[in-house]
Amino acid sequence: MYDSIEHLMEHFKTVENKPINIHPIFQEVTMDIISRIALGQNGSNLFKNPYIDYAKKIIGNSTDKFNNNLAQIIPSLKPIIRWLTFWLRIDSNDAHTLHINLFKEVLKRKNERDAMKENKTGLDDKKLVDFIDLFLDAEVPEQKHSDTMGVLDKRNLKISKELSVTEIVGQCFIFLLAGYDTTANSLSFVCYELIKNPKTLQKLVEEIDDHLFDSDSEDLSYEKINEMKYLDSVIKESLRLHPVAASAVTRLCMETTEIGEKEKIQIEKGTNITIDVLTINYSEKLWGPEPEKFNPDR
Repeated sequence: MYDSIEHLMEHFKTVENKPINIHPIFQEVTMDIISRIALGQNGSNLFKNPYIDYAKKIIGNSTDKFNNNLAQIIPSLKPIIRWLTFWLRIDSNDAHTLHINLFKEVLKRKNERDAMKENKTGLDDKKLVDFIDLFLDAEVPEQKHSDTMGVLDKRNLKISKELSVTEIVGQCFIFLLAGYDTTANSLSFVCYELIKNPKTLQKLVEEIDDHLFDSDSEDLSYEKINEMKYLDSVIKESLRLHPVAASAVTRLCMETTEIGEKEKIQIEKGTNITIDVLTINYSEKLWGPEPEKFNPDR
C-alpha cells in the first residue's frame, strides 16, 4: 500500500501552501486502498479509480438522506419509504451498476480459481490474497433462508462461515461503501483537529519520528503503528468529538423488555431504539471538564 501513500504525498506537493478540501482526497485514498484489499486491484489507481464516482453518488444521494432522516424521525413510515423507493425507482441506478460490476469481478475471479484448480497450478502459489479470495474459499451453493424474524437465541447458536456467490458480492458491496466514506470522514476530522491544535500535532510527529528512528526500516509496520499510544489517543479523541455514523446505532426490540435498576423502564416489542451517541460523547460526567475540546490526554 506504500505506493498509494507515495502518490498521495506527491499530490500534496502540488498544492503546497494552498488551501484545499482534504475530504475528497481522502475519499480517493480510502477507495484506492479498499479496492486493493477487498477487490484485488493491482497497483495504485489513485484519482482514477473506476468505483469512486459510483460510490460518491450513492453516499451523496440527497433523496436517500431525506428518506433515512424521515424514517428515523417517524419509524412507522420506514416500510412505506422502502416500498416507494423500490417501486418508484427514487434511488439512482448507481448502486445497481456498482453491484453488477462487483458481481462480474467476483465471477471472473471464481472462473480463474476454478481453472487453476482444474489445472492444479497457480492457486497455492498466489501471494496476494484479498477478501474475494477469502470469501471464495468459504463458498457454498445458494441456500434459501426464512424471511421470518424471531428472537435471537445465542445459547445454541452456530455460525457458518460459508457464503454463496451472491453473498460474497453483497459483502464486497457493503465493505466498499461502508469503508471508504467513513474512513475518509475520520481522517479528515483528525487532520482538522491537528491543524487547530499545533502542540498536539508536534507531539504526534515526535512519536512517529521516534518509532521510525528505532526501526530498521523507514516503512511503518502494522505492529509499529499499534505501539503508538499517542496516535491511538488522537484518533479516539477525534472519533469522540466527530463519531462516524452515530445515527446508525439502532436496534429493534424483539421482546417486551424491562431495563434499569433504580428506575424501571419498559420497552415494548417492536420499538425502534436509537442510542444518543453525541450526548454520551460530550458528557462532562464521563469525559471531565470541557468535553467539547479536543484533548487526547484526557
